[in-house]
This record gives sequence, structure tokens and C-alpha cells, in this order.
Amino acid sequence: MFARPSAPLVAGEPLAARRSLLTLLLVLSALLPPALPVSAAAEVDLWLELPQLSPASPEVGQQVTISLTVHSDGSAPIENLTLRWGVGVLTTTAQLTELGLTGTEPVTLTLPWDSGSVESGTVVLVFWVSFPPQGSAANPLNLSDPTPADAQASVAVTVRPLPTFDPSELTVGPLVPATTHPAMESILDLDLRLANGGDLDSGQLPLSCGVDANDTPRSELVVEVAAHVDLHQPVPLPLADLPAGDHLLWCRIAGRAVAILVSVLAPRGIATVTELVAPSTIVASEKLSIQGTVHNTGEGNITSSVAEVLVDGAAIGSQPLTNVRPGSSRTVLVAWTAPLVNTPTILTLTVRTPDSSLTKAVLVNPRPTAQPRIEITYFAIPKVDKARIGENITLNYAYVNRGSKDAEGYYLRFFDEFPGRLPLILPQGLIKVDIPRTEIATILHFSYEVPAGSEFGTHTLAIEFAETIDGPAIARSETPLEVILPQEPKLSITQMRVSNLPARTQAQLSYQGQDVLFAGDRIYVQATIQNTGTAEATNLIIQLLEDGEVVESRTVDRLSPGDAHTIELSFIPNAGTHRVGIAVEGFGASKFEVKEFVPFVDPQYLTVALWTAIALMTLGIVRLGGEPRIPTWRQLEALEVLAARARAAGTPSPKAEALLAKARERMESGGR
Repeated sequence: MFARPSAPLVAGEPLAARRSLLTLLLVLSALLPPALPVSAAAEVDLWLELPQLSPASPEVGQQVTISLTVHSDGSAPIENLTLRWGVGVLTTTAQLTELGLTGTEPVTLTLPWDSGSVESGTVVLVFWVSFPPQGSAANPLNLSDPTPADAQASVAVTVRPLPTFDPSELTVGPLVPATTHPAMESILDLDLRLANGGDLDSGQLPLSCGVDANDTPRSELVVEVAAHVDLHQPVPLPLADLPAGDHLLWCRIAGRAVAILVSVLAPRGIATVTELVAPSTIVASEKLSIQGTVHNTGEGNITSSVAEVLVDGAAIGSQPLTNVRPGSSRTVLVAWTAPLVNTPTILTLTVRTPDSSLTKAVLVNPRPTAQPRIEITYFAIPKVDKARIGENITLNYAYVNRGSKDAEGYYLRFFDEFPGRLPLILPQGLIKVDIPRTEIATILHFSYEVPAGSEFGTHTLAIEFAETIDGPAIARSETPLEVILPQEPKLSITQMRVSNLPARTQAQLSYQGQDVLFAGDRIYVQATIQNTGTAEATNLIIQLLEDGEVVESRTVDRLSPGDAHTIELSFIPNAGTHRVGIAVEGFGASKFEVKEFVPFVDPQYLTVALWTAIALMTLGIVRLGGEPRIPTWRQLEALEVLAARARAAGTPSPKAEALLAKARERMESGGR
């Protein structure tokens, strides 16, 4: 599972010591169990996932939930499994009856554990699983049963002591904003000064803030406490479900609480004018209807308000707004007669509420004796409201001359308008047209390509008629166009992990806090590729590179925007330092790390190699045949690594660990 064979570990010892070593090895081998346990049934292959704890680092006396998953890679189902587990050594025996496993149906067990059974510090929980004939429902395995387990796993747990603190000062600042309504989240300024009155130098202290005396806390924090703490931090308090009125906001820490009052406003309705409908061009003395739409965008009802219609600031009508629920609309309709004018006059129509207003300019022409009257009856972009730079769109428009005279030599103008810049004349530019009087509209269309350099956002495309090339518009119509970013994929490698073990083991060999990677072994590289762009990426070629050379590649058909894909590739490196990484061809996404690969001994020879190394180191402790030789640190490191692989393979030896500890002690004391 782990590696290929390599040469056994050899240390330079005298010939007499080697003869004594051979004798010692023969005696030890007879007393020790085999390095790799053999399953009782050829079709059964049990293994355990790394146990998961919640919480991962409990306090003394805290209840912990252990999640342990049992797998069988064999083909036959298993029943009456026996689980043994405990702290350091076996302290618990549990019988699992009628538990069937197959190679595709792992079983997850949930075990309770009270951390009050141990003192604070780091402890190791060990789990063993066995099946008949080693144990049965009638005669389960017990603490004294020497039979080895078929699978085992262990996990180190740090149990934290219970902190004791004496808060000397706790103050709460004002709420921001001081008055709020239920849809908002407020910030409470917390000024906390604590003096550690317990026996511990540091720890964690829970801090809770809430609303009203009996309410469930709305904000829970953990304060890291040293000998003295002086901190100032904001505490967010979600107030979305508070009713209107005065409320008591409080914070509590180590038995002490302080509070302030805050007023929550009742939700109110907001009358927002969303639409104003009226002709763009009218004739003097004509009657017309001005229509506005008022929408309640607030969170409460509009109980008493009013909407007004104005022409050049003068009110021409109003309508009360009552019982308008949130999200509902009301229509305001006012009749108006255009004034008499001798020349074309632009007037401003307005629909206004106490909360909002909307305006529109209209052109009032004199009553014609024998004059043309041009109207734009239609101007729109069919089936399109968004476009990208360089994209072609089609604009349709229609106009008619309902006057009493033909319009000769009038100008038709097209514009692309955007806030903050001058109107851009469309490629059609200024067109000189003759428009005969008729009641039938002329329908036309033209193609417009969104030019390079256009601003992203809402543009206004406009069409106008004028009597002269730069004269005022006598008819105008508008339609919006949203210019959006181009869609393209964008890939990045968010995570990469290099390991001697495949991802499913959820384990990694390490020594002195550093991962240990073995040359000549199959090295697994797991990477996560994420598409952070706005379009789907297809035909991804994911490459594993060693020192710039592709050693393995894999193809992923597609990756949608926002999705991530985790892949595992592998290779066999030579000893030494190599630059290892993952790259996605053609997308500029890559991640590299420099790793050190060291030689190792194959697990099938691990027992002999391990005890050989232990014996060689023992020669530096026990005086055999003359002055002892102290093993080098390099030999000790190799022995540490081999022991780590033995533990990862599920075959740790207590005797070997004891000799290792003794060897380390001798090494640190200089061999005396």
C-alpha cells in the first residue's frame, strides 16, 4: 500500500557487535507479533477512517461526540463486529451486533465520551475493531484478550482546563445606529478590561450579548484571556425580529452583565414613484391624461399619504394614498389641458409623494394651421435588454406625421447617452427625411454595434426629430440598454497537498512538525481547481509536473462558474529536492511547491528494518564488546520516520516505542 522495496537500514558497527546483534534479533523476533496483521477471512479487509471529534479540543468535563467510520474492502458481509476503545490503553469494550459491512457500504458509529474522565493535557484515544472468531456476542473481546484487532485507529485530543477569571471592568458603548428598525443589524461597542484572577496564565472566556433579560443570546464570542486583557471591539447584534419599542441590550461575561436601552422604530411604508406615463409631444389646448404609479417599498403599511401631479411646479391634481401594503402599488390619474402657446414650449410634468418624485419633459406645440406633427410611435430593442461590447443589436422604430402638412427636410437623430459624458451620435448619425402627412406609421429598423470602450452600465439609446440639424427636438423617444462584461472562464488552484498516502486515508506521515515524503514511493498530489470566472470552462487538461516535466495528466470535461473540482494525481520521485506542482494547460492556473524526498524501507521489510535500527541504537546504550558508539542524529531521524510509517500502517509496537524513547534520552544526555 505504501512503497516499493529498498535496501535495509545499515549502520556502521564493529564485527563483534554484529554477531551479538544477530542473536538479539532472533530472540526479539520470536517474542514480537507480526508487523502486518493477517485478516481471519480472505474476503474480509477492515479499515477505519481517522476518527473525528466534536468539539476537537474540549474542556475538562465537556461531552464529546466521536464519529468513527468502519470500512470493509472485501466482498463478503460481516456481522457481530466488536469495537474496543479507550484512552491510551483499553478502558472500554463495546459489542456491535448484527452489523453488516460490504466493500461499498461503510458504517459510521457515533460514540459519546466524557472528557471529565481525564485531566487536562494531550491524551490519545485508540480504537480496535475485530470480528469472529476473535469475539462474539456471547463472548465479546475484553481488556485481557491478547488477540490482535483486524483494524485500528487513534487520534490525539487536547483537553483544555477550565479557566477561572475575575472581570474587573466591563462597559458597553452606544448602539450604532442608536435607533433602528427590525430589518437592520446594529453594532454594539464593547470595552472590556479583565484581570486574570485564576491559577491559569491564559485561557478562553465566553462572552454573550443579547436583547431583554430572558432572550436567547444573539451574539456569542470567545475572548482569549492572558494575565491582563484590554480590548475594544464591535459586537454585531442582529435585530431583525424585534418588535417596535424600547429594548434592553446586555452583554455578560464571567457572571457580570451590563446593559443599555435602545428604541426600535415601528416599520413604516415608503411611497416611491416608479412610473410616469404621458405623451412626449402634445398640441396646445389638447386634453390628456397624466398617469403615475406609486409603489410601497417600505416594510409597513402606508396609512395616510398623498400623491400630487405638477406641471412646471404648479399642482394640477392630487390623490390620497391609504391602506397600501408593503409591495403593493397605486395608480394616480389626473386629467390636464395643455396651455395655449404661440411657439413650441417644453413643460415639466411631475408626480410627487413625500418620499419620492419622478419627472418628464413634454413639448407643447401651437395649434397647427397647416403644420406637420411628427410622432414617434415605437422605439425599442426587440427581445434584448443587455449587450456586450462588439455585439450587434437591432433597433426598431416607427414614426408618423399626423399634421395637416408634409414635413420636408426634417432631421432624424440617433444618440447613445450615458451619465457623465456627452451624447454619442450613432453610426446612422443625422438623417434628412421627408415625411408625408398620413395616419399610417412608417416602420424601420437598423443594426447597431456596441462600440469598443463603451462604459459598463445602463445606456440610453434615443431617437429625435428636429426641424434643423441642431434645433430642439419636436419628438423624442428612448430605450435602455445594459452594457455588460464579456463572459469568460477564469481558473485558479485554491489548494494543493503532496502526500505519501492517498486522499482517502486522511492521514500523513510527519516528523518534528514537517511532512515526510519518501523517494521511490508513489507520491499523491491532491489539488482543487475552481472556476471563478463568468463562463463555463471546457476540456481542462490538468497536469502534474516535476521539475518542469509533465509526469501525469488528467482531463476534466467541464467546470461551471463558481464550481470547484478536486483531483488526485501521482508519481514516483527520485531522492533529493524537486519542484512539484499542478497546472491547467491553456488557462494560466498553476501552483508549485519545493519538496524534499528521502529514501525509506518498504513496509513488507519494515519489521526487520525497524528492529535492526533499534538494535543498532541499543548498541550505543548497552556496552557490548568495548566502548559504545553513539548513533548519529541522522540515524535517529531515520528510526523516527520508520516508526511513524509503522504507526500509519496500523502496526505500532509498544516495545519499539519504549526503546525509541530510551534512545532519545541517551542521545540528549550525550550517551552517558
